[in-house]
Amino acid sequence: MTRSASRSVHVSLAVLAVLVAAGLSVGIWAWLGRPVHIVDLPGGRLQCLSYTPASDGASPLDAKDGVYPVSKARIAADMKVLSKYTDCIRTYSMLGEQGEVMAAAAAAGIKVMVGIWIGAEDKRNEREIDRALALANEYPQAVRCIVVGNEVLLRREMTGERLARIIRSVKARTRFPVT
Repeated sequence: MTRSASRSVHVSLAVLAVLVAAGLSVGIWAWLGRPVHIVDLPGGRLQCLSYTPASDGASPLDAKDGVYPVSKARIAADMKVLSKYTDCIRTYSMLGEQGEVMAAAAAAGIKVMVGIWIGAEDKRNEREIDRALALANEYPQAVRCIVVGNEVLLRREMTGERLARIIRSVKARTRFPVT
């Protein structure tokens, strides 16, 4: 075989290899991107949803000391819509207008996993705990449980032992399940 013929065979094999690789790549991506049937929810409802009130002008990202303005009407409207899809929400804080969620959820027949945002500042933690427990006692029909310290360990703002002490102290102050 001549040098020219040998080169032609190598080029042909290289082109064939590239075409096979491209075909496999397209096939794999087409298979990965195919539509997948999602099973309907039993009864068309979700077990529970995370909820933080927000609007165009207010969100937790703009909060000062955990507080930001969201209207009661916005929260009530959200609860009305959410009640069509779930009978449970999980909150993250009860400070400021976020605490208005309890009344709106109770009115909409939604149970609340009451979130208590725990951080590095003891005084803010106490305000958060006191407000959450007061609202839980005011709207007991809306309380599913109380959640203490969602991401404080992830943020490395306190030790597990310190968080455990806070959880035990909250448990001692309420009749609701605490996690």
